[in-house]
Amino acid sequence: MDIHLFYHLAPKFMKFGLLAKAKVPGVQYDKIQTTKEGFSFLAKLSKEKAEKSEAKEHVVDTVKQPPTKKKGTKKSESIEK
Repeated sequence: MDIHLFYHLAPKFMKFGLLAKAKVPGVQYDKIQTTKEGFSFLAKLSKEKAEKSEAKEHVVDTVKQPPTKKKGTKKSESIEK
């Protein structure tokens, strides 16, 4: 799984500047880390996703609520006997 992320997905995100390679001193490998632009993109994505889920919950809540009955007198109550 990690190899797939490193070799296949990370380069695609690097093209957009969301990820960057970083040298690790004293070792023979590189690590990939999220850039400032990547963090701002993730924040915007999370905010958008939260707004969509809130909007979806609001629509579901309004659909599930039964229609309210109007308060007033019934015909049978207003007819005098």
